[in-house]
Amino acid sequence: MGSGQLQQAADTAAKSISGLAQSLEALALSALQSKNKDGIPSYPIANMGNIHLRGDKSSAALLQSAIDHLTTKAKTSQPFTEDDKEFMKSLFESFWYGGTFKGYYEAAILANHYVNGAGARLFINPDCYIDSVIVRDTMTAMVNYLKTQNYTSSNHLELKSSNPQFLNSPSANGLKRQHRKLNSQGHVLPGGALLSEQDNLRLKNADHRFFLKVTARKGSISQSFYDACTSVKNTWNNGLQGNIHSALGIGDAQNSVENLKNLDDDYALYWSVESLYDFEPFPKSYFTNLPISTGVTLKLPDGLSHHLTKVGVASDFYYYSEW
Repeated sequence: MGSGQLQQAADTAAKSISGLAQSLEALALSALQSKNKDGIPSYPIANMGNIHLRGDKSSAALLQSAIDHLTTKAKTSQPFTEDDKEFMKSLFESFWYGGTFKGYYEAAILANHYVNGAGARLFINPDCYIDSVIVRDTMTAMVNYLKTQNYTSSNHLELKSSNPQFLNSPSANGLKRQHRKLNSQGHVLPGGALLSEQDNLRLKNADHRFFLKVTARKGSISQSFYDACTSVKNTWNNGLQGNIHSALGIGDAQNSVENLKNLDDDYALYWSVESLYDFEPFPKSYFTNLPISTGVTLKLPDGLSHHLTKVGVASDFYYYSEW
C-alpha cells in the first residue's frame, strides 16, 4: 500500500470514529433528556451536570420547564405523581453536589437533609459563622455589653442578640444598618437578627438571617466535664459531615475568635445559633436563584419547596451550631 492510500485509509477511519463519537454523544444526550408525558426529566442530577460541565442550555430549559409545571400543580393543589416527587427529591439532592463543588458546604448539607433527614435536628460546622464579619462584630459587642453588667452574681447567664437592653446599649450601636456596608459587613436588624454580609456566599446560602446567643458559665469540675462531652459530640458531628471538608483542605476558623472565648478568668463563653430550615408558602412569590453555570440560572419558587412538605417529599427542621 502506497503512502497516499495509507493516508486515505487513515482519513476514512478518522471520519468513521468521529461520526461514531457524534452518534454516541447524540444518543447519550437523547437518553439524558428523556422525560415522561408531563415533561418531568428522568435524570435531573445528570442534567445538572450537563449544564455545569457543558453549559448546555437545553438541559436548563428542560429542568426549568419541569419546575414551572410543578409550580402550577402546587398552586392549584393538583396531586403530585411519584415521578413528580422523585424529580423534586433528586433536584434537592443535586444541590449537595453543586453546593459542595462551589464551596457552599453547609447549604449543600441542609438542602440534602431537607429531603432525606425526616425533620431531625441537624448540627452544622460553625466555621461558616465564625468566619463572618457580622458574627465576629456582634460577638465583640455582646462581650462588651456583658462586661458592663453585674454578671458575677450568677454562675450562669445567657444573652441573645434579640435582647432589647443589648440592642439599645452603646455596645450595639456599631452593628446597626446606618453604620455598616451590607455587602461586606452585614448588619443587625431591628429585632436583633443578624443579616449576613451578602458577599459571604457560604454563610448567605446556608443561613442569611439568624439570632446569636452567648452563654457565660463559671468554671467548675462539672462544667469541665460538660464541656468535654460537648466537644466530643461536636467533633463527632463535624466528622460525620466533614470528611469532604478535610479532603478539600477547609481550615479551622477558631483562631479568629480566640479572644472571645472567655469573659474573664472565671467565666467561659459558649456561642450558638439555631435556625429553622423552611420555605415561605404560596401565595408569597419568593424564589431562590440557582446559578448552575455561567449565564445559566434556574428559578425555584419557595412556595414549591414548601409544598414538598405537604406531599411527603421534605420536612422542615431545626439546625444549630456551637463553638
